[in-house]
Amino acid sequence: MTPYIPDNQPLPEALSRTTHLAIGAHQDDLEFMAFHGILACYENPSNWFSGVTCTDGGGSARTGPFAGHTDEQMKEVRHQEQDEAARLGQYAAQYQLRHPSSMVKSTEGQCPARQRARRHLHRHHPPHPLHPQPRRQASQPLGRLRSDPEGAAFFAQGSTATDLDWL
Repeated sequence: MTPYIPDNQPLPEALSRTTHLAIGAHQDDLEFMAFHGILACYENPSNWFSGVTCTDGGGSARTGPFAGHTDEQMKEVRHQEQDEAARLGQYAAQYQLRHPSSMVKSTEGQCPARQRARRHLHRHHPPHPLHPQPRRQASQPLGRLRSDPEGAAFFAQGSTATDLDWL
């Protein structure tokens, strides 16, 4: 797994400059739940945002222009969309772990970006009992934060677990 680094900096430099980190279950979760962190870093040389998405996008909804797409095609579409969001948002790095949703529901994985980033702001899905993917992917970074309380000046939870029909 190689992260996308929009400005092509070497990986150690990109991660060490990260001040704001968000981990989301799905592509586009970051742009909803961590918008404040992305905005705080945009065109700000003192702050850098990095993101991690855990799933591969294969189970995405198939409506409109995506109605005829296979799982493999949707994975590639979602991957490209997330990289484009990282480019436009001027992220330090964007990891896409590309796990199938079924694996994220049952496996705790290591997050290399979380291990190397300067910890200032960490945004994450809340470990909601009705949505198993965020619950599983929250356990490892929460454990690290508990063992290193100085590791994050601010820990925020955000959720995109419900639809946006209320808009």
